[in-house]
This record gives sequence, structure tokens and C-alpha cells, in this order.
Amino acid sequence: MTHLAILAAQPPQAPDGGGGVLDFVLANPFALALTVVFLVALVGAFVAARKRDRCLKKFRKHHVTLEEQSGRRIWGRLKVFSKGLELEYESPLDQPAKNSFLIYETELAKILSIHRFADRLDAGGHRRRGRQARKLADPPLATRLTRWARNVVNTFRDAIVSAMGMSVQQAAKASPNPVLTAQGGQVNAIGSLLVGETANAYEPMIEQHIGRPVILEVVNPADPDKRVTEYHGYLGEYSAQFILLVTVRDRFHETVPLGGGGTFLEGALEVRADGNTVRVENGSAVETVVEGIRAGDICHDTDTRIGPGETGEIAVPAEVARAEGAACALSWQREFDLIVPRSVGVIRHASEAPKHGHD
Repeated sequence: MTHLAILAAQPPQAPDGGGGVLDFVLANPFALALTVVFLVALVGAFVAARKRDRCLKKFRKHHVTLEEQSGRRIWGRLKVFSKGLELEYESPLDQPAKNSFLIYETELAKILSIHRFADRLDAGGHRRRGRQARKLADPPLATRLTRWARNVVNTFRDAIVSAMGMSVQQAAKASPNPVLTAQGGQVNAIGSLLVGETANAYEPMIEQHIGRPVILEVVNPADPDKRVTEYHGYLGEYSAQFILLVTVRDRFHETVPLGGGGTFLEGALEVRADGNTVRVENGSAVETVVEGIRAGDICHDTDTRIGPGETGEIAVPAEVARAEGAACALSWQREFDLIVPRSVGVIRHASEAPKHGHD
């Protein structure tokens, strides 16, 4: 009897269920505010950690050559982060070893261009680049529909975020809670983060040329003459900060003074020019043309072609070798994809398909 009396005196136990914690949070203003703030911080950290520039993401894990406005070139395998870039060298440099080069968010403004040269990729990278370039130059229907949906979200971004805020206000009216009303701004913040990640820079004038041939104009701010360089390719992508062109083909020109030398093509081409001979060791995968030896009005054309893996020597005529300012002129053609900051490059012209195609 005593045991029965004690059991009868005990209050009935609430059934176990998942609503206990939720009821406590909703009934406790401080707990609700703390939960909302924590949720905003969690979502914000997740979105910020995974967000990458849409153009830079295309070159991720590929071998690229980055050129700064100062003229410095760095090359390696690209890693893309939300607030910077890292280029991993093919082999360590110097002692102690330097294995990579880091570019921080504040230094991105110093970039002039990022090239992804087809001849520098391994077999796997070449296949990935080929598939990606074809997809960007001629987007399939599914890609176009996804892009259209993303642009719609971007166009109505403010309206979507406002609708989320209004939903919170209506919920507060239906179930009056001063904390829920006060935290409407926090919910708007979550909406802005999520919609901002989905959306992209959207400019109808540029958007119409996605997947089409265009001409990109680039001007180096550090160049006192502000010379314009044109690139002809397919517009693959653009973002608020960068423009991506795919399947570009261009000829590069360099000069080496007699009595000097230099390395080019990411260190794969070595040129030594003394007074009598120009020696070219081509360890690259592209053909190099020694166009000639020039000094003022004197021009000795050679048009000597040195293929990949070959070494060539060109004799310098005595009258040219004695001339002041004599230099050897070289050139080579490369196919590449290109990213430039929008602060230095603009899509200037719609164009026609390059003669070399985009395969």
C-alpha cells in the first residue's frame, strides 16, 4: 500500500518525444534568439567556405600560367579558394624548398591574365580541357536551362529575399512572438546568403554572347602606352570579377639581344645568342620559329623552324653581328583558354567562328 501511495503521489511523466527541445526554444525568447544567430553564422560560414568564382573554378586542378601586371609570370597547378589562389609548382624551387605560390584576395587585382595552355597539360588534363572547352563553346540544352534558371534567380533576388522576410512577418502575426518579429532581419540574412550563392553576375548584353565567338580587348594598367591586345575565342563564362575565353589561338613574339639569352615557354625553351651564333634548345611541345636577326634597318631573315625536342643553331652574318642593337626575333603559336580580370579586359566585339574551330 505504501508503494502504491507513493506512485500515486508522483506527477504524470510527459511522454518522450522530439518536440520537447523545440517547444522549449520557441517558448524561450533568449534560446530562440541564440538559435537564430547560430543558424545564420553556420549558414554563412558554409556558404563562404564553398563559394568560388565561376570563371576561376573552370581552371581548378589544371596547369596554368599566371601573369601579373608587373610582367612577372608564375606557373603551376591551380587551386582555387574563396579568398585567394595557390599555384603548386611542378618541382620545388630553391633551398629551402618552395613548393607553391599563394595569391591572397587583396592581390587578385594585380593579375593581368591566367592562361591554360593546351600544350602544357598532361593526357588527362588535355581530355578534361577538351570536354570543358567544347561544352563552354557550345553549351548543351541542360546547361542552357540551368543557366537560365540561375539568371532568373539573380534577376529576382531582392524580391525572393523580401518574400522570405514577409513570410516571417506573417508567421509573427499568426503566432505573436516579439523575438520572432525581431529576428526577421536574421532570416533575411540567411536568404541573402543562399540566394547570393545561387545567383551570378548577370548582364544581358554579355549573356547573349555566351558560347559564341567574340573579341576580348585587354589593356595592362601598368603599360604607359596603354596598348590594346586582342584575343579571339569563344565566351565561356563571366562573373563580377573575371571573363573566361576558350579555344583561343595566338602567336607570341620575343626578341633576344645578341650577346644575351633567355628562357621562354615556362622554361621549356632556351635561347643563347652570342656574336656569331644563335642556339635554340626547344624542350616544349610547340614549334618555335627563328624569324631572323634584326638591327635597325638591317634585317637578316632566316625563318628557321625548330620542332618540339629539337635543337638548332643559326649563323649570324658578320655585318649584322657588328650592328648596334642586333637581336634575334622568335615566335611560336599556342592554343589556350584565358581568364582576365574585368578591370583590364572587356568583350569589345561579337565575331565569327575562328578558322581553327573549337574542337
